[in-house]
Amino acid sequence: MAPDSINGFTSFLWGMLELLLFAGIGDASMFKQIPMVFPQHQSAGVIGWTDAIAAYGPFVFGVLIGAVSASIRLAARILPGTCGVLRDQHRSQPVLVRPRRGEDAMLIPTH
Repeated sequence: MAPDSINGFTSFLWGMLELLLFAGIGDASMFKQIPMVFPQHQSAGVIGWTDAIAAYGPFVFGVLIGAVSASIRLAARILPGTCGVLRDQHRSQPVLVRPRRGEDAMLIPTH
């Protein structure tokens, strides 16, 4: 992946800005969810621990991506799309609601 000319810099710059934008959105949404998932007395510690581990991400993943072969890079591009399709198929199935006493179970469509 060596640059051929300066003409590719603009697309590289916009690609990196897009990557950073969506990474920031994902990071913010994850940190907003932590206080909702964990009890109040644990959420601050979980956020700190998660942030400390996440700080190593760019270094570790940069080294790993540089070390893997092209076939693994191709799989890394295909896997998220496949997971998204499977998730959408799973979410489109009806949900069985647990009945209360004296009621029958019922299926609720999710779409």
